[in-house]
Amino acid sequence: ARVNVPINDIFAVSLAARTYDFDGYYETSSTGVGTTPATATAGIPLGTETADAVAASGIAKLGERGSAYLRISYSDENIGQTAWANTPSNTILGASPAQRWFVGTFPTNQSLLAINPIDYAGLDRQLFRSSLIVDYDFDAFTIQSTTAWNKSNILTDLDTDWTAIPDVAFGPALIGNLRNEFVREIEDYSQELRISSAQDQRLRWMAGVY
Repeated sequence: ARVNVPINDIFAVSLAARTYDFDGYYETSSTGVGTTPATATAGIPLGTETADAVAASGIAKLGERGSAYLRISYSDENIGQTAWANTPSNTILGASPAQRWFVGTFPTNQSLLAINPIDYAGLDRQLFRSSLIVDYDFDAFTIQSTTAWNKSNILTDLDTDWTAIPDVAFGPALIGNLRNEFVREIEDYSQELRISSAQDQRLRWMAGVY
């Protein structure tokens, strides 16, 4: 949804919001690779996705020669465990155990889907974006300033062996299941300054620094 609101002759704002919820295509099985009666958990949806986002922007005239445009947005997204499964090889090309391949059409059998998704976060991502663009016309040239500040928080927590083999504590480490878990916090700032000639000149030029 989006709404544009002119406040007066020199200022206007825009507001937007979006929400998305997808319950996935498949569910885990109690008979997949690596499952036992003690570890199998059936009926957990895979490939789920939820997202909520909001954005606001405003534009203002700076007299008769300039303008300023500000935009801010925030989104919160989660992508659940993927509907992937292990498929045993069916072809041996050599004496080495590594020379094993699968040849043919992969089976699309939901009973192969078995992972450890109960307390795994999947891909959890929060994104904040902001930018300010200011330009002013001095007849012979125009100056434009672009400022941006962004922040991202991303958690990845996935079962990457695609089996229901559980986490097993072995001293300070976990063995058994392959779990991919890491956190990224990214913050960046940028500033660009650009000066350009009037567009009605025979020789047009532009210079800038970033």
